[in-house]
Amino acid sequence: MNADGSGQAQLTFVSGFDAFPDWSPDGSTIVFSRNGNIWKMDANGANQVQLTSVKQAEFAPAFSPTGGRIAYNRETKDGRISVWTMHADGSGFVRRTFGKLDFFPDWQPV
Repeated sequence: MNADGSGQAQLTFVSGFDAFPDWSPDGSTIVFSRNGNIWKMDANGANQVQLTSVKQAEFAPAFSPTGGRIAYNRETKDGRISVWTMHADGSGFVRRTFGKLDFFPDWQPV
């Protein structure tokens, strides 16, 4: 929707749970979580692509300031919530934190 609340548009039409959307820095892409995995789509809702597919829940994705990477939360096999990163194409997963409950990663401008 527009900043004034007008022009609202539904972008996803699946049964399940879509949450935690985040815009790419250039405004062309939205990353979000769907049913425990990370997905991305064009800003108009087209070209929805699943980036991750693991048994553990993943959520709260956030684009880096350049748009080349995504930080997100993943529940690990030992029940911890960790921050992970990956390339925006869904490759190169790296676990970044090892605390017990590290929620909602966010990037800051460079």
